[in-house]
Amino acid sequence: MTNAERIKAMRQFTGLSAKKFGDKFGIPMRTIQDWERGERNAPDYVINLIKYALEVERIIPMVYVFEAHRSQDEIGTVKWFMNEFEALDYAYDAWNELDEDEQNSYKEDSAGTFGVYLYRCEWSEEHEMFMPVQSWDETWSAF
Repeated sequence: MTNAERIKAMRQFTGLSAKKFGDKFGIPMRTIQDWERGERNAPDYVINLIKYALEVERIIPMVYVFEAHRSQDEIGTVKWFMNEFEALDYAYDAWNELDEDEQNSYKEDSAGTFGVYLYRCEWSEEHEMFMPVQSWDETWSAF
């Protein structure tokens, strides 16, 4: 992952515009935009300082995750949301699109899940982005 991709991923994950993200860190909006487009290279120390500040200030502490799988062995569907209402709307719509047999197939396996969960996030060096690492709370479940 390039520094341009890292800056963009961190900004998008916060839900802030380039202007607000820049204001937060005292960096001109144009510089943020140039970094994201790869027209200028953000120094590694700036990436690390922003990542640290986001973690310490808990700007990126949680994410809502929609999960749907019929068993522990099934990959299923996972989708992240920063907004609880968007996650719930997505989950309700997805559940209602299933016919009764499909809904029952999720309910039959005790390891199956179809719901929205709140996860705490941390920076992953392996993935070079913030990743959900621990389920914090169940927000909604179909069963």
